[in-house]
Amino acid sequence: CHCSSVSPLQVASASDSDGSVASVEFFAGTNSLGLDTNAPFTALWANAPEGVHALSVIAVDNFGLASTSAVVSITVTNLAPVVALTNPTNGAVFGLLSVISVEAGASDDGGVASVTFFVGTNALGVDSNAPYAVGWSNQTPGVHALSAVAVDGYGLSTTSAVVNITVTNAAPAIAITNPLNDAVFTL
Repeated sequence: CHCSSVSPLQVASASDSDGSVASVEFFAGTNSLGLDTNAPFTALWANAPEGVHALSVIAVDNFGLASTSAVVSITVTNLAPVVALTNPTNGAVFGLLSVISVEAGASDDGGVASVTFFVGTNALGVDSNAPYAVGWSNQTPGVHALSAVAVDGYGLSTTSAVVNITVTNAAPAIAITNPLNDAVFTL
């Protein structure tokens, strides 16, 4: 199996024709993962490390006789998180005094631990709870590249595609208020 979970549940069936099954012990290689004395026999392997693992079980009957199962091979993987900026959109234009909400959607097979938002290489902030967002103020005029980095609980990270936005600095408004246009003055 190629399990994307880091806590695979193991289930074993065991029977004894001339008595009863006293216990079933679960193994990954030579490491015991747990002992169950009641059917259905199960063990949850919490925090299974990435890699290929050989699983087996040993059943012991009420007379102390043991049988070992055939080995089952599994692969535990940790997929990288998925992250994309959802706001603002590429090409958006903002005034200099705007507070820009920078938002991202992120997901992961084992859960997202955090999303860090960047303008260029400078971090804007971190959000550890969905919906992932930060507010950005005090920008400088110009084109800015925004991105987000999602990190899962095992430290695997993914960087979003870049979204380019423009921050403009409007020229000051000025008008002559006195005299009025087309005013006539007598000398």
